[in-house]
Amino acid sequence: MRKLLLGLVTCLISANSLAINELILEPLPQSTSNTCQSYSIAYALAFSGLWHQVIDTPKQLRELEASVRKEINSVVQEHSLKGKKITPYHHTTWAEAVKRVSSNNLRLTLYYSSTPTEYYQKVSDVTGITSSDILGAPITAALVKKPIMTSVQKLNGDSYASGHIVTLLGLTEAVPVNRPIVKMDKAFLVLNSAVKSNEKTFNMCSEEITSGDKIYSASVNITKDYELKDWDEKFLLMWIEKNN
Repeated sequence: MRKLLLGLVTCLISANSLAINELILEPLPQSTSNTCQSYSIAYALAFSGLWHQVIDTPKQLRELEASVRKEINSVVQEHSLKGKKITPYHHTTWAEAVKRVSSNNLRLTLYYSSTPTEYYQKVSDVTGITSSDILGAPITAALVKKPIMTSVQKLNGDSYASGHIVTLLGLTEAVPVNRPIVKMDKAFLVLNSAVKSNEKTFNMCSEEITSGDKIYSASVNITKDYELKDWDEKFLLMWIEKNN
């Protein structure tokens, strides 16, 4: 059984090696200072297994990020023309953008958990990963069922006053059975597209350089150092699903 599992993992890693290397081990940051939503949604679309084309390079992910952002801005503009106040940061705006960019084939599920147990159980159910510390980033990325997004106010020493969308790839341990979790302190594997940095070096001649590259880097790591953003004491989780 162990050899069979190892063989399965090896096949999965081989099939996804380019995507893992480029998008997980060497990720580009979000394109600008206010595009964490479109970056995370683009990543979730790319790794959902439901997107209509293969996204396996940072450049392709940036292009998809731009497409999602364009739809977000279109939703806001259309509501504004009708006299309705909505911003690019409304959760329903993101859901409508996913509907449009996918030609109504996919949807962004918005889920609000009210307890730590409910939150971590949903992360476990959607990603299918409860051993990311043992598996590591490459294998976790290959085995994750679906990435799931959440909002943080602090992560790994960086603060995001108005909130920041990041991508979770799994937990490091299983959710206890018949025992409630009382604190938001479980470790998970997280992709952060806006790690604050003043020591970035890059090739200014590259066509892919954007304003985001000048102030951020991106990283994937296991952490317990975070503070979640809440809405009326509920915590946001989002993931991509196929419309029936």
